[in-house]
Amino acid sequence: MKNYILKYFPFYGLAVFFLCNIIAMYFYAGGSISDSESVGYDFFRNYLSQLGRTRGVNGENNLISFRFWSAGMATTGTLFIIYYMYLPTFFGIKKITILGSFFAIISSICFIMTGITPGDIILNLSYSNNPSLS
Repeated sequence: MKNYILKYFPFYGLAVFFLCNIIAMYFYAGGSISDSESVGYDFFRNYLSQLGRTRGVNGENNLISFRFWSAGMATTGTLFIIYYMYLPTFFGIKKITILGSFFAIISSICFIMTGITPGDIILNLSYSNNPSLS
C-alpha cells in the first residue's frame, strides 16, 4: 500500500486538480478585473482563484464553478497530506524528512483551506483602512 501511495497519489492529485479546474473554467460565470462585463473564463485575463468565488466578477451566480474548484482543491490537498505522511518512510525515518513532511502537510492543509473559503465572502482585511476599496 505504501508503494502505491508514494507512486500514484501525486499523479491522482494533479489529475484531480487539472480536471476540476478545467470543469470550473467551463462553468465560470464571467468577469475579470480588467473587464467586469465579460462572459466566461479567459485563461489570460482571469485568475485561478476567481473560480472559487460564489459570484463571478460580473455579479452572476458562480456556484457550479465554485463547487468544482473547491472539490479539486480539497481533494488534491487531502491526497497530498496522505502522500506526505508516507514520504518519510521512503527516505528513512530521519528528523529532516519528518520535518519536511510536517511542513508539506501544513502547506497541504493551507491548500485545502484556500479551496473551501470563497474569496468574495471572506472579509478582506487588507481593505479595512480604506473602506472605499471594498
